Amino acid sequence: MDAQEYLRIEEKVRELEKKIHHLRTGRRVLMNLLEHSTQERLRQIVRLEKEIQALKKRNLRYAMELFHLRTTDKPNQKED
Repeated sequence: MDAQEYLRIEEKVRELEKKIHHLRTGRRVLMNLLEHSTQERLRQIVRLEKEIQALKKRNLRYAMELFHLRTTDKPNQKED
Protein backbone atom coordinates (compact mmCIF):
# COMPACT_ATOMS: atom_id res chain seq x y z
CA MET A 1 0.00 0.00 0.00
CA ASP A 2 1.50 3.30 -1.03
CA ALA A 3 1.26 6.62 0.84
CA GLN A 4 -1.41 8.03 -1.47
CA GLU A 5 -3.73 5.06 -0.93
CA TYR A 6 -3.08 5.22 2.82
CA LEU A 7 -4.06 8.92 2.87
CA ARG A 8 -7.19 8.20 0.85
CA ILE A 9 -8.24 5.46 3.27
CA GLU A 10 -7.46 7.68 6.24
CA GLU A 11 -9.64 10.46 4.76
CA LYS A 12 -12.45 7.97 4.14
CA VAL A 13 -12.24 6.82 7.77
CA ARG A 14 -12.47 10.44 8.96
CA GLU A 15 -15.53 11.02 6.74
CA LEU A 16 -17.20 7.89 8.07
CA GLU A 17 -16.44 8.86 11.67
CA LYS A 18 -17.97 12.27 11.00
CA LYS A 19 -21.10 10.63 9.57
CA ILE A 20 -21.32 8.37 12.62
CA HIS A 21 -21.08 11.40 14.88
CA HIS A 22 -23.90 13.15 12.96
CA LEU A 23 -26.03 10.01 13.05
CA ARG A 24 -25.57 9.68 16.82
CA THR A 25 -26.44 13.33 17.32
CA GLY A 26 -29.53 12.91 15.14
CA ARG A 27 -30.53 9.80 17.07
CA ARG A 28 -30.25 11.65 20.39
CA VAL A 29 -32.39 14.47 19.04
CA LEU A 30 -35.02 12.04 17.78
CA MET A 31 -35.04 10.13 21.06
CA ASN A 32 -35.51 13.38 22.98
CA LEU A 33 -38.37 14.37 20.68
CA LEU A 34 -39.96 10.96 21.09
CA GLU A 35 -39.67 11.19 24.88
CA HIS A 36 -41.17 14.68 24.90
CA SER A 37 -43.99 13.57 22.60
CA THR A 38 -44.74 10.56 24.79
CA GLN A 39 -44.83 12.66 27.95
CA GLU A 40 -47.12 15.22 26.29
CA ARG A 41 -49.45 12.47 25.08
CA LEU A 42 -49.63 10.99 28.58
CA ARG A 43 -50.39 14.44 30.06
CA GLN A 44 -53.19 14.89 27.53
CA ILE A 45 -54.62 11.46 28.36
CA VAL A 46 -54.68 12.29 32.07
CA ARG A 47 -56.29 15.67 31.40
CA LEU A 48 -58.92 14.13 29.13
CA GLU A 49 -59.71 11.39 31.65
CA LYS A 50 -60.25 14.04 34.33
CA GLU A 51 -62.45 16.02 31.95
CA ILE A 52 -64.50 12.90 31.16
CA GLN A 53 -65.03 12.24 34.87
CA ALA A 54 -66.11 15.84 35.45
CA LEU A 55 -68.53 15.67 32.52
CA LYS A 56 -69.99 12.39 33.76
CA LYS A 57 -70.47 13.92 37.20
CA ARG A 58 -72.18 17.02 35.72
CA ASN A 59 -74.33 14.84 33.49
CA LEU A 60 -75.44 12.71 36.43
CA ARG A 61 -76.25 15.80 38.47
CA TYR A 62 -78.26 17.24 35.58
CA ALA A 63 -80.13 13.96 35.00
CA MET A 64 -81.00 13.72 38.69
CA GLU A 65 -82.22 17.31 38.70
CA LEU A 66 -84.42 16.65 35.66
CA PHE A 67 -85.77 13.49 37.24
CA HIS A 68 -86.52 15.35 40.45
CA LEU A 69 -88.30 18.14 38.56
CA ARG A 70 -90.44 15.67 36.61
CA THR A 71 -91.44 13.67 39.65
CA THR A 72 -92.19 16.53 42.03
CA ASP A 73 -93.60 19.30 39.83
CA LYS A 74 -96.48 17.57 38.11
CA PRO A 75 -98.90 20.25 36.94
CA ASN A 76 -102.55 20.00 37.86
CA GLN A 77 -104.28 18.33 35.00
CA LYS A 78 -107.71 19.66 34.14
CA GLU A 79 -110.33 17.08 33.48
CA ASP A 80 -113.09 18.09 31.13
